[in-house]
Amino acid sequence: MKALILGSGRMAAIRAAALRDMSGVELVFATRDRSRAEALGKEFGGLGVALDDVASESPDAVFVTSATARHRSDLELALRAGVPVLIEKPLGASVEESEALAASADTAGVPVIVGFQRRFDDGFAALKTAIDSGAAGRLYLMRSASMDHTPGREEFIAASAGIYHDLFVHDIETAMWLTGQEVRSVYAVGGSRVSQAYADHGDSDVATIIAHLEDGLTVTMHGVRHDPLGQDVRWEIYGSEMVAAAGLSRRTPILAVEEPSLAAHHPPLTFAERFAGAFAEETRSFLRSVADGGTFLGCTAHEAVLVSRVAEACARSSKLGVTVPVGA
Repeated sequence: MKALILGSGRMAAIRAAALRDMSGVELVFATRDRSRAEALGKEFGGLGVALDDVASESPDAVFVTSATARHRSDLELALRAGVPVLIEKPLGASVEESEALAASADTAGVPVIVGFQRRFDDGFAALKTAIDSGAAGRLYLMRSASMDHTPGREEFIAASAGIYHDLFVHDIETAMWLTGQEVRSVYAVGGSRVSQAYADHGDSDVATIIAHLEDGLTVTMHGVRHDPLGQDVRWEIYGSEMVAAAGLSRRTPILAVEEPSLAAHHPPLTFAERFAGAFAEETRSFLRSVADGGTFLGCTAHEAVLVSRVAEACARSSKLGVTVPVGA
């Protein structure tokens, strides 16, 4: 099988590393800087080509790993290949762009999956099983923590589409996936306490969301762009039969002040490290599903549009200081 990877950043390397060891997979890299594509090809045992040459490569699957600002042009290029596509989150930089890209995929008749790797993390998958099987009982509430270890560089901040569309889309998607419900309304508050660079670009680096789902379940989500101890991503469920957490272990970057001996042991320092296994499984299972025609359990383009609508409602709520119905 031939896998085409569009882009040359961190996600290109993460996807390539997962594919490199799969038997019978040929890697092709394409980016605006052909020398960078060739360098990736050399590093991962593949081929580097110019974007103009993509059409002649006849791939079996395409991974769009470019920056969000490039998603529209790169996904449109990928759709011309007529094969399944996995594109990094968010689908588009805005609700309108996400809707347009999902519509383009429908018109082309091409399956498009959006990369939300938590679905393939062992801990998050265990929470999903507990909820779906009824083992957790009636859910009372859920809450999350998404804390980056290292603040973003200014060029990333400028192009990231903001904390709600960049960081919190993971939490929003997780809430909907775990429960099988949509978000009805949100109240969000945000500010800048980490770096002036975020404020300079009209963004927040600290924020909290209170989301209400279809059956009235409340989900609180907390996000910070700097955690001095490491990359902390946790999810907690509180049910009538179970209280459980994903992302809570000896590696969790948090200090238990009453038991200092529980201090974090080699905590992950990047999102790639925190979700290394999830990224690998998502990547490989996607390609396996393309090869054998099986069902892939990733986030569809239309599900990603719903996530984008919630993120936009959060941005509006934070700006206006009021609860905002999703889609209003």
